[in-house]
Amino acid sequence: MLLTIPELQNGELVFVGHSFGGLVIKQLLRHASDQRSEREEVSSFLSRVKKIVFLGTPHTGSSLATFSDRLRVY
Repeated sequence: MLLTIPELQNGELVFVGHSFGGLVIKQLLRHASDQRSEREEVSSFLSRVKKIVFLGTPHTGSSLATFSDRLRVY
């Protein structure tokens, strides 16, 4: 969708994601990176990303989820 909005076709891009939003941004950029060589517009999009800010993003998973795994009864 980002590639189809005319107002977003030019200029620098900055992504800011909080919590799960940060994971969505990371997945978006990974997916775009995988398609970079196949689609010129994706390569252009990635070259315009100048900054990424993650706020409270659980990059390694949730500590609560890890804690609940320890409490699991087998």
